[in-house]
Amino acid sequence: MNQLIRETPNLQELQAQGYVCVDPHFHSVSSDGSAHPDDIIARARELGIGFSLTDHNEIDSALMVGRGASDLLIIPGIELTTDDTIDFLIYFYSFDDLEDFYRTIVAAAKRPNLGFNMNKTSIPTLRA
Repeated sequence: MNQLIRETPNLQELQAQGYVCVDPHFHSVSSDGSAHPDDIIARARELGIGFSLTDHNEIDSALMVGRGASDLLIIPGIELTTDDTIDFLIYFYSFDDLEDFYRTIVAAAKRPNLGFNMNKTSIPTLRA
């Protein structure tokens, strides 16, 4: 039976078994996190893990880590905050794809300190 284990994983043991460990949802000082991108890179190297820097409605720090840590597995991503208080985690194959998505869809619909307005995009949403 599968079950959720709520304890700190033993990263060395998992890596020895051939697993690649990745934190898929991490924030920096560019949104609501407290870590600078350089500190995130250093910690990931220390732990031997990959990560996705998914700041809210921002990509500056994600681009910084993507360009500054070619030795790590870094998955390009962003967390979009909507007017409906629903957050979407979106991942990309490349940092160029992330930057293109941000420039063509997010930047035009983003409002300072208010999140991302899905109504200003062509992305369909579910409405009650």
